[in-house]
Amino acid sequence: MLAAGLHRDFIWLPDFPRYGFKKVDFAGLHRMRMEMVHLPDALLTPAYRAQGEQAEARRIERLQQYRCATNTQSCDAAHCREFLQVAASRQLGSWVSAGNMGQAPLAERFRLQHPYHLVPSQRFAARDQKGLITECSLKLAKVRTTYGTRASSRVTDMPGEVLSLAATYSKTLTRKMSQRYFSKKPFALVPADAADASRLFVTSSFTQGMLRVLEQHGIVNSGCRAADIPVRFLPNFVAVGHFIQTVELTTCGLSMFYPKRHIFFQVAAGECRMLWASLMRWRDLASMSLF
Repeated sequence: MLAAGLHRDFIWLPDFPRYGFKKVDFAGLHRMRMEMVHLPDALLTPAYRAQGEQAEARRIERLQQYRCATNTQSCDAAHCREFLQVAASRQLGSWVSAGNMGQAPLAERFRLQHPYHLVPSQRFAARDQKGLITECSLKLAKVRTTYGTRASSRVTDMPGEVLSLAATYSKTLTRKMSQRYFSKKPFALVPADAADASRLFVTSSFTQGMLRVLEQHGIVNSGCRAADIPVRFLPNFVAVGHFIQTVELTTCGLSMFYPKRHIFFQVAAGECRMLWASLMRWRDLASMSLF
């Protein structure tokens, strides 16, 4: 669920157990919570990899503006501004604008102010959430979560939960170390899809065509095949190739009427549509302030 990580210590885990300290490791936050897995270097051209490294350095530098009194509050502010108000709001706004139903109750401003001002110990292992669930329904609190622990805050349940929590955090540490040094993700919460649809996607002519578009623009190396790209990243490659192709076709058509200003009109129209969707559908999210 969107923003659920801000109601527990999920965003802070790269700094565990240094919760509430003044020193902030924005580079670690970016590496462990924003760009967790890197693409294999063999897929991208040297020029494009260099651009990516420059963009990463600029983004880490931009995160400095979210520095607050403590590292935990700084991580919360950065996550809200860089993820909830940018990627999440646009994605959900587009989803609702397409006629679908969508809500993000945990991302509403007045609800986010509560976990932001909690002491770090209350968000560790979701203690505050578990207390609320246990108070509302003891039967529900006994159900195991995706983290392998129950949502109970009763003292009698603590011994068993400590062992489960230790196992969960050990898996998290192993997963993050593998992501950082080997670009692997063991113990995935959501298993990779190995269905027939995924295999057809890899072998489709459309996918091959989009990879050729990326090759023409110097993004992927010459001769890059869909089988060479990890399955979890392949849809992103295809989406980028399709976006570039669409922009080229659209701008070429507009250039017949606006030879020198077609790019300006295209970008302005797209930005206006996204701004309007954000204002109309996610006003509370877009104006969120935790301070």
